[in-house]
Amino acid sequence: MVLNKLNIKLFSFILSFIFSIYLFEFYILNISDQYFYCVELIKNFNFLSFDNIALPIHCDEGPYRNASVNLETFFSRENPYQGRPLYVFLIFLLRSIGESIFPNGFSDYLIFRISLVALQAIILFFISKLMTVLLNLKLDKFIDYFYLILLLMIPNIRWNIFFPSHGSLTLLFLLLTLCVMNKKIKFLKNRKNLYLIFGLLSLAHSSAVMYALIIFLYDFLNEKKINLSSLILLPLAQIIYEFSYRLAGFQSFDWGREVYKQFYWIFDVLQGEETGECQQLNTFLKCSFQITQNYLGYFILGLTFLFIIFGYRKFNFVSKNKLLNQLFLCCLITYIFWSFMGYYESFRFVNYSIGYFIFLSFIFYMVEIGYYKYLFGISIFLYQISIKYLEPFELIFVDLNFFNIASSVLFLGYLYSKISKDRKAT
Repeated sequence: MVLNKLNIKLFSFILSFIFSIYLFEFYILNISDQYFYCVELIKNFNFLSFDNIALPIHCDEGPYRNASVNLETFFSRENPYQGRPLYVFLIFLLRSIGESIFPNGFSDYLIFRISLVALQAIILFFISKLMTVLLNLKLDKFIDYFYLILLLMIPNIRWNIFFPSHGSLTLLFLLLTLCVMNKKIKFLKNRKNLYLIFGLLSLAHSSAVMYALIIFLYDFLNEKKINLSSLILLPLAQIIYEFSYRLAGFQSFDWGREVYKQFYWIFDVLQGEETGECQQLNTFLKCSFQITQNYLGYFILGLTFLFIIFGYRKFNFVSKNKLLNQLFLCCLITYIFWSFMGYYESFRFVNYSIGYFIFLSFIFYMVEIGYYKYLFGISIFLYQISIKYLEPFELIFVDLNFFNIASSVLFLGYLYSKISKDRKAT
C-alpha cells in the first residue's frame, strides 16, 4: 500500500472516527441496555492509568483468542473458526507485533483486544478506500468525509469496531465487487487475478465466493461470454488450504456445517436425514421471511425515506444510475444466498443485503443531488444515530426517540425544499 497523502488522510480519518464513535456510543449516549445475548457491556475495565472504562465483551472473543495462539489450537476440533484461517492469521500477526512492541505491563488479553481494534481499523481503511475509488473522492472537501462518515455509521460496521467479528468484510467485498463492475481497479480487470484474489479472501469470509460468482454473472449478462478458464481458479486457495490439513496430519472440521448445518442441511434433506425446524424445504423460506419481516419493521423509517426518494418523479436517478442498479443486483443475490443458509439470526444476515442496499443507496443518492445535500445528509446521519447499540437484534419495530424524530423533520424539510425548488424551476 502506497503511503501517499490520500492514504495518510484516510487513515487519520479512520482513527478519529473510531475514537469519536467510542466516546459517543459509550459515554455521551451512556449505553446500558443489553440487546444481544452474545455481548456484555462492562464499565470497569482498566487500561493503563485509566479506570472504569466501558468495553463490550463479545462471546466470540474466547474462540478467536484461543485459535490465534498457535497452530495446534487452531487445528483443534474445538476451534469453530477453522474456516477463517486468513482472518485468524491476521489476528495472530497483530498479536505477535503487539507482544513485541508493548511493554510487559500489557496483559495478554489487553494486547489481544488492541489487536482486534487494529484489525478492524485496517478493514475500515480498505472499506473507505474502496468508497473513495468508487466515487472518485479526493478528500479535499468536507463533503467527501461526510460520505465516509455515513458509510462507517452503517450499524454493524460501527459496532464491529470493538468486536472480533469478521462481518465487516461483507461490506468490503460488496464495495470491491462494485469497483470491479465499474472497472475501477486495473489489476482486477484480469479475471484470473480477480478469481485468485477472491478465492484467497474466502479464507477470511466465505461470502467472497458469492461475490466472485456475482461478478461472473454480471460479466455474462453484459458481455455475453462465459470465462470458465478463469473461474476454475476461484476454489484454488480453498483446495490448497484443505490439502494442507492432510499434510499436517490434521482433519478439518467445519463448525458451520457440523454444528449449525449451514447450507449443508439441503444435502441432508435430499438424503432423507432428520433436520432442524428451519432446515426443511417447506419451512426455510418461512423462517427467512420472518427474520426479514422483523428487520423491515425495525428499519421502516429508513425504508420510507428510500421509497420517497425513489418514488418522487424528480428523483429519476434510479433507472439511470448504473451504480444503483449494480448495487441492487448484488444485494438481491446476497439476500437469496443467505436465505438458503438454514440458520436465521436476527438482523445480521438480512443486513448484509437489505441493510447495505438502504444505506449505500442514501450515499449514492446524496452524491447525485446538486443542492440541499447537507440537509439530506444530516437527516440520514441522525437516523443512523437513532439506531441504538445492538437494538435491532432484539426489537422488531422502530422505537421512536429524539434522533429519529429529528431525522424525520429534517428529511421532510429537505423534501419540501426540493419540491419547492423544482416547482420554481418549471
